[in-house]
Amino acid sequence: MIKRYLSLTANADPDDVVAAKRALAAARLYEISEWGITPYPDEEMFLGLKAFQYRTGHPDPDGVVHPGDETDRALDNVGEFVRDGF
Repeated sequence: MIKRYLSLTANADPDDVVAAKRALAAARLYEISEWGITPYPDEEMFLGLKAFQYRTGHPDPDGVVHPGDETDRALDNVGEFVRDGF
């Protein structure tokens, strides 16, 4: 579960960014660069978040994640989505 709001304009927590990127990579919606996962938000992460939201039925895929919201909870359980043919 993330600690702070994730958006293009938010001051993101580095641990939240890494957790989101790992979850998106597990869902094959984020490609980890040759130097690994960085703690900095990037455009690819937000594109991956939008795609993740779309695939999980979010009514308005915007790439924004709030602590404890539907997207945050789904990212915590990304293994279930991947296992179910996400």
